[in-house]
Amino acid sequence: MSRPVFRAAAAGVLLLAATRPTTAAGLTDRDLVIPVAARTPGLLGTLWRTDLVVTNTSRDPFQVPVQITFMSDTGPPQTHFLSLGPMGSLVLPDVVRDAYGHEQAFGLIRITSGDPDARFVARARIVNVGGREGEYGQGVAALPTPALPLRSVVSGLSGVDGNRTNLGLANPHPAEAQVFLDLWGPGGSQRGGLSLGVAPRSVLQLNDIFFHFGITPFANATVEITSTVGLYAYASVVRNDTGDAVFAIASGEAPETPFDILEPECAEPAPLALAQNPGNGWVVSLHPEFDPSDTATELSDRYGFSVITVLGSGFVAALAAPTVAALRCEAAVERLDQTRG
Repeated sequence: MSRPVFRAAAAGVLLLAATRPTTAAGLTDRDLVIPVAARTPGLLGTLWRTDLVVTNTSRDPFQVPVQITFMSDTGPPQTHFLSLGPMGSLVLPDVVRDAYGHEQAFGLIRITSGDPDARFVARARIVNVGGREGEYGQGVAALPTPALPLRSVVSGLSGVDGNRTNLGLANPHPAEAQVFLDLWGPGGSQRGGLSLGVAPRSVLQLNDIFFHFGITPFANATVEITSTVGLYAYASVVRNDTGDAVFAIASGEAPETPFDILEPECAEPAPLALAQNPGNGWVVSLHPEFDPSDTATELSDRYGFSVITVLGSGFVAALAAPTVAALRCEAAVERLDQTRG
């Protein structure tokens, strides 16, 4: 399966969902990310803009420095340096145009402070101001960047009965995210997989997610998102007739013991999936034309790892990070999944 690297494309309705349960305490931090901020035309003559609100939650009687950085598809990051007093709020309407000077742009916003004790909450409102039906939109909550998960799940997605589903992946980090998406049916059957990359400091939105999986749309789908860096994933189920959208939540947690991901040397490495609570081995899935027993013996001799058990479609083995990177370039290997503890 190839691993195309997609770039952000602005179209349709932009919706956010949290990647973990959104309690009030969990939304407060000095490093926050709003996964999508845009000023862009959409379907049916709509024009989408973003309003931003940032609040200092401290009552301490001094000014707190705050940096608001827009990372977009239009060029290098742009940062506003501001300050907030105790319980003070910044309200920045049409932030992409009025604060950063773009008539049309699509990206993400990161809110940080040099004060280690600073605590903020933030949200955006992405709103249509050009549709025939009048103004409508929805709120977008910021999440703490350090808490973004490597694995998350978003469910209740539909591409039938007058609905379409868009899926977004926001990567606020300086490294590219290697991502694998699994599509599951309502009965728990796996319906497809997609391997891709999300560029550093960017957001990738896949409009009409069933099209990207290359399958006929259905209702009550679930997408599992696994990444080499923490992502803020979101989804929206949109009515084709009115543009009304359902807020969908991708929830997950960072693994207790992060795995050291090494970049493979080949151009199209096999995808890998990290476990939330990793075990001591990896499930190595092979392409159907390779015999699991013979291939496990050949690869273990070549790389010096221990095979735990041979499966009908591959094998389970204890693997170090360099071996994982090497196996991802082997022609026989279709995919690697970290076992769960």
